[in-house]
Amino acid sequence: MSQGTVITLGTLLRQLPVSTRVRPTEALYLLLGQHDWMSNEQARALIAHSRNVDLDWDAYLVDEDQAKPCGIYVFGPGGQAHRAFELSQ
Repeated sequence: MSQGTVITLGTLLRQLPVSTRVRPTEALYLLLGQHDWMSNEQARALIAHSRNVDLDWDAYLVDEDQAKPCGIYVFGPGGQAHRAFELSQ
């Protein structure tokens, strides 16, 4: 997976290295009700049981080398990208 490649949120979470931890941003916290660091598998399970977030959402990864803050971004209404998860490696 290359940085900035648009794939589904579920696929992106599945392809993250096992050592990577994710934490929902404040916006996604409102939809998921969780704001703790978790594994990519825990995040996938949480989303799979959510009625507000979908694993099929288009998403992409940004690392520290780019102008945006590191994280997983999803597309919202109007096509704008919003950071959904912070990353800790």
